[in-house]
Amino acid sequence: MIMKRHLRTLSINSLTEAFDIKTMLNLANLMMTGYDSDYIYNRTGFPRNMPMPPREVARQIVDDINSLDLYLDFVIVLIRMQEEGLKGRHYRIPYLRELLKDILEQGYIYESSRKMFIEDPDVRRTPNWGVLKLNEEYTISFLRVDIVGNSGLVRKYPSDLIRSTYADFKNIVTTVSEKRNARIWNWEGDGGLAAFYFGSNIHQSAVLSGMEILHELFLYNRLNNQLDEALNIRIAVHSGPCNFFVNPTDLDRNETIITIKELEQNNTDTDSLSISRTVFVMLDPLITRQFETIKRNEKTECYNYRIRWRDE
Repeated sequence: MIMKRHLRTLSINSLTEAFDIKTMLNLANLMMTGYDSDYIYNRTGFPRNMPMPPREVARQIVDDINSLDLYLDFVIVLIRMQEEGLKGRHYRIPYLRELLKDILEQGYIYESSRKMFIEDPDVRRTPNWGVLKLNEEYTISFLRVDIVGNSGLVRKYPSDLIRSTYADFKNIVTTVSEKRNARIWNWEGDGGLAAFYFGSNIHQSAVLSGMEILHELFLYNRLNNQLDEALNIRIAVHSGPCNFFVNPTDLDRNETIITIKELEQNNTDTDSLSISRTVFVMLDPLITRQFETIKRNEKTECYNYRIRWRDE
């Protein structure tokens, strides 16, 4: 996020009026490890035999925060210090309301479950929610979808019909996932990968999205599908650590992505949703009761959901 000139001035004033120099350095060290008095003297070139003015310390901290693109992190720390305190002491942060107002105006919202600012989905949607950093590790819940028999469909039907049908399917997946604040991280024409990171229960959000996609496709096949046959899919959900990458090739090397791909391809029946045990144990009992346990072998235990009729 861009720190405008007036925000820089407000941030400097906020630090100067709220904290002494020692507390400013403690605050800066929460975001920039090793930020101490020696470091600040080296950064400013201020003579060590003279006490440094608090405003000069504040100015250097704010400029370093800006150069490292840590402005949102900085405001989050200010919020924590006002709400929770630091080392047992609470602080009143001047100009915090003005700083928050400008962040909201630039298209960010405060995500309370993770205590982070993320992009407002009504303003824009980017793969990293505006905050995930390249090549850093996060715990993410993934939903993978794939059209069954893609090659046969492509050979059987005109290309324009395939394109429109697949576009309809992608729209279903995107709409269902994004309303739970997910992002599509990869799409390959006949399927893709959605990532869930924000929310009170990302595992449950991914599973509910998978269930809803099955229901939406069921209706689509009966009401809007222009093919002579139903569009069949497989869905899998798995959660785990994953580094954020923009390049799908880098993403595919991640162990969590490898696991969900194997779960979808080898442990999921047509027109069903399979989830790993990692995900299953995080779900509400009302949801888990709708899944049946499937053991493919001694090492693989997953749980499957499909639309069932009353007599099944």
